[in-house]
Amino acid sequence: MVVDDSSNTTRSVLAHLPAHPSASMRAGTADFLAVLPSILAPLVTEVLELPPEPDIMRVYVGQGFAAGAGSEPFVRAVWFTPEAADDICGRETGSHTRASSCLREIWRSTTSKPGVVGGGGGVRPSSGVYTELGFGVMPGKARGSIVVGGGRSVLPFGRNPAWSDALEPSLGDFLSDVSAVLHQVVPPATMRAQTSSVYGGNEHVISEVYQFPRLRESVGRLHAHQVVLRCPESTGDKVLDDKHAWMAASDLHVDPWDGGGEFGCCTVHACEDLRESGTRAPVSTRERHLLLHRGIVVFPQADGGRGVHIRSMVPGWRCALVFKTRTCLHGSVMVDESDRDGLSLTHLDLYRVVTYPLSRIERLLGRAGCDPTAWAQVHEGSDEWTRKRISQTLNLPKHASEHASDA
Repeated sequence: MVVDDSSNTTRSVLAHLPAHPSASMRAGTADFLAVLPSILAPLVTEVLELPPEPDIMRVYVGQGFAAGAGSEPFVRAVWFTPEAADDICGRETGSHTRASSCLREIWRSTTSKPGVVGGGGGVRPSSGVYTELGFGVMPGKARGSIVVGGGRSVLPFGRNPAWSDALEPSLGDFLSDVSAVLHQVVPPATMRAQTSSVYGGNEHVISEVYQFPRLRESVGRLHAHQVVLRCPESTGDKVLDDKHAWMAASDLHVDPWDGGGEFGCCTVHACEDLRESGTRAPVSTRERHLLLHRGIVVFPQADGGRGVHIRSMVPGWRCALVFKTRTCLHGSVMVDESDRDGLSLTHLDLYRVVTYPLSRIERLLGRAGCDPTAWAQVHEGSDEWTRKRISQTLNLPKHASEHASDA
């Protein structure tokens, strides 16, 4: 499946779009947060989707190409089922489904705790349930930096360390399957582009320090330093849930701090049917319309171009999306307010696993890879959770606080 940007459409789609309807999304930013309305989407995008009656044991790849940009697509969408993932990984049937269930069960147990807001966890009206795991690099109080390799680099810190530890095994199992699928269908040179000129001369050892989650040794690498888990907020009030689903639409944006080289980042969209009729029950015309708008739109440039509207949420399927989030405009296609009835799709479990290789961590690792003596300084300046991961990987002496926590 290929979508080709071969038209002469006006390159900037942002100049003529409305602002995001959520005041909380717009608060605290000087930027104009534009959304792409459903009525305008067909003018600047083409739909990228599975073929009719797809084979559950096959992996399907959709690609979007920009005119005059060479042979490399600006986005790949890789659809696969849990059955196909098990087959590719040589694992017992049901293994990926169990990994998904375990991930969702542990995640629900963390997000259901009262009083958790902000700080990388909790529920936000503008984005639903949103949990940050792994490492962060945002500046803030008591967050340091070091000079290494001739430049100053930030010291990454743990985001929600307790939750990260609790979720890493199941998340690592889930993303190991995703990585195995990607390594089977994405060209090897593209997969290698995740780390091109990033990690210096010690890619395997050094990347494992900040790799989150750690993956099974048997699969190829899918590099990430931070993972965000997202799903809709559910209150039990259908009207309110439909409103929340509508307000949680993402504005069109790029993520300038993301890394991943020429590979970019990988986001996995998952959709499970909660009804007793099965994981791939027939989808009505209305559901099909609404599910399309729970997917994602991606453009080849930061200011637009002709893009693709990806039907990434398909009951019983996973969709791994690979593109350079730092340079490709992306976000949601927003249905009209009068058309949002049923948008919450409460009979479906819709969730996203968003992986982020972060350019600031890549910069630190590249410099430390050229100067291994810097690791003692990195270790000493890091927070306790990060120091433990460094010690486990590089066999550096424990910090005093680590000895105390082991006692």
